[in-house]
This record gives sequence, structure tokens and C-alpha cells, in this order.
Amino acid sequence: IPRGEFLLSEEEQEERIESHQNARKDESKMEFSLENVKKHVIPMLEKEHDDDDGDVKQEQENNSLSPSPSPLCDKTKKKREVAIVQFAAELLDGNTVSDETYATTKEILDGNDSVLVEITSIIGYYAYVAYTLNVFKIASAVKPSV
Repeated sequence: IPRGEFLLSEEEQEERIESHQNARKDESKMEFSLENVKKHVIPMLEKEHDDDDGDVKQEQENNSLSPSPSPLCDKTKKKREVAIVQFAAELLDGNTVSDETYATTKEILDGNDSVLVEITSIIGYYAYVAYTLNVFKIASAVKPSV
């Protein structure tokens, strides 16, 4: 099968290449890096959880019959998500994780190595699929927005 000829016509291929070139020129579009994840994604996740806490408190005030969720559960969920995002970003950025990140993530996951194996496998599979799609220039069914 010729490279890049799975779903796109020649015109669509040219549009896609142009779109990617324009995206690289556009400074508002960030490229993946561990630093960008630390600077933008993790604070966004933390803020999202903080906002959710306010929504839960407001909902509790409005409905006194509903059981109140444990604040420890919300904090634990936030820590788990942040640790997993940190783990994934570090793995994707450097093909490994630091001893500190490994230990922190394992501790937050209750010392469960099998969860770390699953997370690592999912990230690896995602990378495998992404590399395959990129090498053979297999287009997404979703048209890029310009």
C-alpha cells in the first residue's frame, strides 16, 4: 500500500501538509514537552479539581439530604490524576521516568505495580499507534480545523 494513500486524495494530502506547516508557525499552538505539561496541564488539572470542590459544596448546601462526599477522596483523586499525568508526560518526553516520579506514582497508587504496568502499556500502545499512523501518513477521519 503506497504511503499516505489510505484515506486522502492528493489535494487533501497537500491541504494536510499545509495545515501542519501553518500549525507549526502558529505560536499559540504548543508542542508536547514535559515542561509544557508541568507549566500548563498540571495546574489546569489542579484548578479543575478546586473548581469541582466548590461545585460539590454548593450542591451540598442546596440539597441537605444528599450524602457528602469525603474530601479525602477528592484530594486523593486529584493526587492520582496529577501523578499519572506527570508519569505519562515524563515517559513520553524521555522514554523513562525518574526514580522520584516512579516512587511517588507508585505510592499514590497504593503501591500497586500492576497499575503502573497498565499505565505504561497504554502509553506504549498509544505511541505505537501514533508512530504507525504518522509513518504511513494515515489520515484521521476528523478534518483538521484551520
